[in-house]
Amino acid sequence: MHVLPERPVFHAVPYSTRIPQYSIPTPSIKVLRLVLAGLIPRQTIWEYNATMAGGYNAYVKNLMGMFPPDPNGSVHPLDVIRDVLLQCSSINEARRILSERESRVTG
Repeated sequence: MHVLPERPVFHAVPYSTRIPQYSIPTPSIKVLRLVLAGLIPRQTIWEYNATMAGGYNAYVKNLMGMFPPDPNGSVHPLDVIRDVLLQCSSINEARRILSERESRVTG
C-alpha cells in the first residue's frame, strides 16, 4: 500500500491593493412592471428614495404620510403599498395614485 505524505495544500489568494469603500445604502422604493412570468423588469412605474425626499428622516416621514398604517390591516408601508396597487386596474392608474400620494406629502 502506497501512502502519500501529508503536506499542506496551498491556494493562491489574489489580494487587491484597493481599500473597499463602505457606505450606508440609500433607502428607496421602486415599483416595476415585470414581464416574462415576472422575471424581467421592463419599466419603472414609480420610485421614491431618500435623496428625492431630502434626507433619511424626510423619507421616513413622507413615506408614512403617503402610506399610513391601516388600523384594521397592514401596518408596514410596503404592505400598504401592495394593498393600494392591488386595487388598481391598470399601470396608468397605479402611476397616477402613487404620484398623487407623493404630491400630497411633498407639496
